[in-house]
Amino acid sequence: PPRLQFQVPRLNLFGILPAGQVYVKVKVTDESPISSVVLTYSTDDGATWVNLRTGFDPTDRDIRVITATAGRVMAVSVYGNTYHLYTTTDDGEHWSKLPLATCGATPTALMSTPQGTLFYGDSKGQVFRSTDSGLLWTNVYRDSGSYGIINVVRSPANAHLFLRTNYGSLYRSTNDGVSWGFVATDTI
Repeated sequence: PPRLQFQVPRLNLFGILPAGQVYVKVKVTDESPISSVVLTYSTDDGATWVNLRTGFDPTDRDIRVITATAGRVMAVSVYGNTYHLYTTTDDGEHWSKLPLATCGATPTALMSTPQGTLFYGDSKGQVFRSTDSGLLWTNVYRDSGSYGIINVVRSPANAHLFLRTNYGSLYRSTNDGVSWGFVATDTI
């Protein structure tokens, strides 16, 4: 039988739900040149793990982004230059593939608000917003320098949204991502 190796990559590829479930990307490699990626999760601080693969395209070879919020986990998987966005609302038991914005580039950041608004940022500095569970996407931010989006996050203190570009600029939205205003850069 082939020998399996498990690799847990960069720490930015995990998500934790408020109830304590931890989701981690795991790369499984056997002695063949093909490897596959699965999501695994734990509800007991890592003592035991359950693999989640149901609903993912069987050709997907990597998971690039994962985020978890109350009631929703989102993941972006890839095979070659084809990206897929998946979401689950039942702790990973069932996954649904969502369409990505047709004018979007490589997804680099994901976020879901408690109200169900979805966001993803891409490698060309755009942020897309969906209020219908990912069926339709609206471009709500476009960086003038085409710097990629690193993060899209929500402040638990006041529900403001923040995005950070590869250039180090920070932007804020106070209206659920409809519009964004410049806050600062890494040079302050």
